[in-house]
Amino acid sequence: MARCLLRPTFVRGIAFALVLAGCVRIAPDAGPPPSYPTLESDRRVEPNPMDLADLRSIAGAASISLEVGPGPIVSTQSCADTPGASSRPCYRCTLAVFEPLPGPAAGQTAHPLEGALRTLATTLLAYPHSFLRAARVERIALCRKLVADTDESTSASADTAHHIAGLAEGSAWRLMVNLDHRDLEHPYATLHHEIFHLFDRATAPGGNPQRDAAWERLNPRGFRYGDPASATIYTGFVNDYAKTDIAEDKASVFEFVMSFPAELCARAVDDPFLLAKARLVLSRIEVAVPPGLGEFARRKASCLAPP
Repeated sequence: MARCLLRPTFVRGIAFALVLAGCVRIAPDAGPPPSYPTLESDRRVEPNPMDLADLRSIAGAASISLEVGPGPIVSTQSCADTPGASSRPCYRCTLAVFEPLPGPAAGQTAHPLEGALRTLATTLLAYPHSFLRAARVERIALCRKLVADTDESTSASADTAHHIAGLAEGSAWRLMVNLDHRDLEHPYATLHHEIFHLFDRATAPGGNPQRDAAWERLNPRGFRYGDPASATIYTGFVNDYAKTDIAEDKASVFEFVMSFPAELCARAVDDPFLLAKARLVLSRIEVAVPPGLGEFARRKASCLAPP
């Protein structure tokens, strides 16, 4: 079959004619790309400041009462023990006082402790009510100051007391929270940690969170809690604090599930002990709450999907 070839000069002539006739438009030179100013994102503004009434409503929905000042200092049961008779530290909570804000715009003004109230409210809302009831969180003491006495003879002095962010008092099913947590780097993680202590006490096999054979079997061979010789063992633990006590180990794993799931999963890739511990924590939660409600924790970390 014969092919008809067009001469290049003829093709160029046709193209030039089409341009003159307006049938073909030559794309203009785009030039350098336009530059736009980089704007910082606006700071998030909460339209409705959190106040004590809001937190009381959120806690009350889960059958949790709030303890606030003015009132006596709330102390742990260990403070009543005979000095030297108990190895448990004594903790004292000076309850926070919430005075009404002055001025006509008081309802629109954030309380000085609004950030701490919002942190606590957000933490509580992360759980289904069934979990908080299973953990038997019955009361939350809102502390202006929360200290661990270091010397019984001078316990009233702030200079001789160690300030802490929060703690779980199992004997009274109380969560003590230090609202003045300006020096606390991760307040959410601390609250998750302490809430799990109450859950562990309420649901531990045999009723004793310090005796947990199933958990102990997930530790590396030869490891002993609190043993200086075990301090160099890192596999199976999220941090050094978890190696001091079996209850602290369990609460620390849950703390990472809820607050640092990406780091937990990254480490679990090469740490089967840690992965097994996290899965055991979640399996116990799912046993303690109605079917389907335990997913709040499993959804936090993709690595915790059922094997």
